[in-house]
Amino acid sequence: MKALNRSYTVYLVAGLMSLCLSALIDFRVDVINPDAICYLMSAEAMKDGLHAGMHLCGQATWPFYSLLIYLFSKLTTINVTVSAYVLNAGFTLLSVLSFIAIIQFLSQQSRLMWLGAAVILFAHEFNSVRDNIIRDHGFWAFYLLSILFLLKFFRYHQIRFALAWSISLIAATLFRVEGAVFLAILPFLALLEFKESFVARIKHFIQLNSLTILAAISVLIFVQDYSRLHELQFQAQQGWAVMASHFTASSEIIAKSVLGVFGARDANVVFGLTLVSWFMLQVIGNVTVLYALLVVYAWWKRAAEWTDFSRVILWAYVIINAVITFSFLLQNWFLAKRYLMALSLTLMLWIPYALIKQKKWVLNVLLTVIVLSSFINVLNISHSKAYIREAGNWLSENAPKTASIYSNDYQLMYYSKHFGDNIFPKSSSFIGLENLKKQDLTQYDYLAVRLNSKDKDAIDWVHSKIPLVPIKVFANAHGDHIVIYQVLHRKG
Repeated sequence: MKALNRSYTVYLVAGLMSLCLSALIDFRVDVINPDAICYLMSAEAMKDGLHAGMHLCGQATWPFYSLLIYLFSKLTTINVTVSAYVLNAGFTLLSVLSFIAIIQFLSQQSRLMWLGAAVILFAHEFNSVRDNIIRDHGFWAFYLLSILFLLKFFRYHQIRFALAWSISLIAATLFRVEGAVFLAILPFLALLEFKESFVARIKHFIQLNSLTILAAISVLIFVQDYSRLHELQFQAQQGWAVMASHFTASSEIIAKSVLGVFGARDANVVFGLTLVSWFMLQVIGNVTVLYALLVVYAWWKRAAEWTDFSRVILWAYVIINAVITFSFLLQNWFLAKRYLMALSLTLMLWIPYALIKQKKWVLNVLLTVIVLSSFINVLNISHSKAYIREAGNWLSENAPKTASIYSNDYQLMYYSKHFGDNIFPKSSSFIGLENLKKQDLTQYDYLAVRLNSKDKDAIDWVHSKIPLVPIKVFANAHGDHIVIYQVLHRKG
């Protein structure tokens, strides 16, 4: 009974801390993140039907997150922005509790649970996106829940855990299409459980796939827009060909431009090692150097005393994540930090076992560093972006509704409330110095130009090409500013 009470205490304390962290981080938000604009406007458009919300902007073509925000807003009567923050706080809470539950299932030690709670609650990059209105929060929550249920299924072989695993990953897939990859691949682990009879392995494989098959049939019957599902089909059929083509083309460029005649034969090796190094650095940066060192320490010392198949399950999640993200890097030549978060969260499961192996004074030092670095992130010691919201609000209140506005900042365009659904096509032709230079600025009633203190070329160009006196300037202490001009005499 005492052990049970200690477990509940961990969940209660960690849950309350997670909610407090979300509230604190959300409260100090200056402006919503750029991706949020699509999700929030799509949610508002849902009142005109799912189709209207889905086709408003790029991210909304996978519409569940926007639909969820709309339904929550309608149910609670609070605006879509607050609704999104409340939902995300709930998803993050679920991620934290699921992470701790995985540790508890694997170890049954309350001390490891407390360390697991500290690891995820003070995870630097995980906290850095708490205030981002992105669908990834829902994906991470149900992704971690799926790990817990799959571990339970392979220990107890009960159908309820197979169904719970399927439901959790189907829910994750509703947020990010990558969830379908885990749904398709992970059931094959049942065939590798060699301590079971062949008949039992086939049975377990079918149990893990049963709900997925029903879900796939339902999608084929009821869903009419398969645009995002086509991405999975394309990746399955042509993804490797695209990656091979990109790799070959880049290797040839390196051979000609960097290595020269004598080194050209090693171009594939050089470029391959460069890509792997790049990917590893991205992963380390996302996990953070300290956490990465603790993960490696746990592997080196074999600190995690898990059953063999639990280890197989966790490594399967790691490998699938690594393949998905590395493939994306190879096809697109960039990798946003949040794309690596599911991989990071899985790797972080090893960290409590590395911490518990340390001497008391070493553990105290490590926990102090973890907590302090996290609080620096939470306190957001960075340059304020409130001036963007202030400039947008000023335009919303002072510029006539019929006025035409040019702005080179996506978030300012949103806060100005002058663009409506046109914000998405117009932002692509407005944003960036080159697009600014192409504009006939005399056709607009107001110009709202954001200038970064480090971008001297843009500042010089604006000052030389816009011979107008600003009517309003909004700035932060760093010197970033938005200059608003009113064009009184436009060319006919």
